[in-house]
This record gives sequence, structure tokens and C-alpha cells, in this order.
Amino acid sequence: PLAMILAVVLASAIALYFMFGRREASAFSGGGSIGSSVKTKVEGVVMCGPCGSGKTVIFQRLCHGAQPTTVTSMAPTYGKLSEESGGGRSTQLVDFPGHERLRHSLLEHLKGARGLVLVLDASTSKQIKDASDVLFAILTAPQLSSSTPLLIFCNKSDVDGAKNQDRVKVLLQKEIETMRKTRGSVAAVGEDGEELRELGEEGKPFKFDEDAPCPISFGAGTAVKDMGGLAELTGFVTGC
Repeated sequence: PLAMILAVVLASAIALYFMFGRREASAFSGGGSIGSSVKTKVEGVVMCGPCGSGKTVIFQRLCHGAQPTTVTSMAPTYGKLSEESGGGRSTQLVDFPGHERLRHSLLEHLKGARGLVLVLDASTSKQIKDASDVLFAILTAPQLSSSTPLLIFCNKSDVDGAKNQDRVKVLLQKEIETMRKTRGSVAAVGEDGEELRELGEEGKPFKFDEDAPCPISFGAGTAVKDMGGLAELTGFVTGC
């Protein structure tokens, strides 16, 4: 009988913890803490890009002054620029995972964003193709405002053989042009039934300077500690 009573008490305690304890812990960590997945209003800058581009390392450096070992995330993380990074400005920064299955959620995050940063690893050719896929989805999305600035940040520029931003720009334009031809007639509407934006003019190759639906700029740098390679990105974020 005593063992049965203890088992019942233990089971009740565990049930109460999962009902209330975890809920309180979640609420406590929801204010932009590391690893937070709580749905938060977007009112700052959304940072996105393919997996492996270095987004999360940049996020931790700018918001927490740290460069921890990163793990794959399946939910956006919300934070604010640190005093050192933001120069006294409290700007929200959202680190959005690069998984394709979360693409629709990324596009929804565009609605309230004051700015966008697309991060790619400029040291590998595969990242150009992966980044162009994310970029095409953003540029054709009806959720994107024509006044929202977008910075394409070429990360890991300190690595030997990394492509400079001018070369990245040319390669991305070619990829966007290819997708414009192959996908334009296939997917005229998004998941919500809204009509997707058409890019460029028929019969002319896509050019960022002429056909971009929003202000687009390019930058390059590195998140390697003490190398000062995030100045362009930080300047963009604080200026949004």
C-alpha cells in the first residue's frame, strides 16, 4: 500500500510539473533569450539564409557577444543587439532557420520586418545556389514590402578562395534568372493563394540594379572573433 501511495504522489508531481512548470519556464525564456521559439512580434531585422551560412554565429556575436558551438534549430530565435554591437540602440534581430520546410513561416515574418539580411557562405559554390533559392522566394513573395531594405551578406570572406561580393552578385543574378524562367509559369500563386510577384521584364536578363522589387545592397565580412568583420552588417541593422 505504501509503495502504491508513493507511486501515485510521484505521478501527480510529474503531471503538475508538465502542466505548469514548463509553461512558466517557456514564458520566462520568451523575451528573445538564446534558443527561444516563442512566437514574438517582428519589429526589427530578420536574418535568414541557407543552413551552414553562419547566421547563428553572427546572431550570437551581435546579441550576446559570444561565439558558441551552434546546433541546428527548427524555430526562429529572437534577440536584441548588445550595447556594444548596437551602439546604444536596442534593435530586434531575428535568426531564422534555413530549412526549406519553414519557408512559408519565413515569408510571414517579412510583414513586420524593418529590414532583411540574407547570409551566405561565400567560400562554397553550393551556398550560392541554396541562397538563390531563399532569395527567389523572398523577392517573389507578396508579403515583401517594396520599401523593406535587403542586405545580402557574404560571410566567411576571411577564408581562402571566398568569392567577393561583386562575384556573388553576378552568380546570384544568373541563378535568379534561371529560376525566373523555370518556375515563373509553374507557381504563379503562393501557399495562401496570393499571386506571386513577377521579377524583371520578359526577354531581358534579371539585374538587381534594375529589377529588384526592394532596395538591395551587398556586403562582406566574417564572424570570426576580433576580426571586426561584421561592421557592414551591423551598420545595416542599426540603420533600419
